Amino acid sequence: MKLQAQSLKRFTEPLKIYIRNLGGEASACILELKPVIVKGLYPLDSFEAAVREEIRRSRGRASVEMRAVELIKDYLKSQGYSIVEDYYSGPRAFDMVVERNGRKYTVECKGRFLRPGEQPAIILTANEMEWGMKYCDRHLICIAIMESDRVNVESYTFREFLENWDIRRKRSYYDYVIEAEKKRQNSAF
Repeated sequence: MKLQAQSLKRFTEPLKIYIRNLGGEASACILELKPVIVKGLYPLDSFEAAVREEIRRSRGRASVEMRAVELIKDYLKSQGYSIVEDYYSGPRAFDMVVERNGRKYTVECKGRFLRPGEQPAIILTANEMEWGMKYCDRHLICIAIMESDRVNVESYTFREFLENWDIRRKRSYYDYVIEAEKKRQNSAF
């Protein structure tokens, strides 16, 4: 069902007023309409539904992350690296420490499951960015890009990462994060 311009305007104007009343900002370009697949309908205030959805999403993210870590470890080993400090997702600026030819490197593991037509993108925390900037030739960003029928693992020194990915600062729920999207001209996907 297509919304006519008048119908859309009748919908967005009250929404803008509501957002302003909540103390937020409403811009002229408040909505971008896209087709959406709805898996279930829940009241907006349904705590139980919100909990179920958050658990479902977090399990999916954890599954992608652990699959990515295994792919990255296999890739690094195939490139002659040995694992000195295994993967740890706790609060530190890197996930692993590896060594090759007597030289140690820190590793940040990122996993991304791509939908058809989606451009590879990852999120880095401020802590991860600072570490990479400080040790740009000794810190590796390893990204496992997964699609339904194929997998690709890419590894960059942080310096190479900055050359091949577009970086922009973005506000998240709790803090600023850095969003990186792979530059299209170099994209294998």
